[in-house]
Amino acid sequence: MADMTHYGSVGYELGKYTKLSGSDNWTLEMIGGAPLGQIRIVFKKTVGGAYGVLVSAEHHKNAPLITANYGDVNENGFTVHLWESVTDRTVMNAGFSFAVLNTK
Repeated sequence: MADMTHYGSVGYELGKYTKLSGSDNWTLEMIGGAPLGQIRIVFKKTVGGAYGVLVSAEHHKNAPLITANYGDVNENGFTVHLWESVTDRTVMNAGFSFAVLNTK
């Protein structure tokens, strides 16, 4: 059985991502200086062993089928990617929620 170790909600407004709620053991880190449909979740303490991430994009009025996934996983965190998945498949900035499940 997996234990949830990190979780939260991230918002996007006025050109920046902000932590809205969640556990106190992670922070946000911009990638490349400007938000381009991706943001890094950084753990305050490294995570030992394997873990998985559940991520879900917040509905966006200009992209009702916005999609989120994650990658660049290591013991220090992971990157969330957001994009419009149907019409033009371009990256989008939007809010999302996530949960980290540490597998034992």
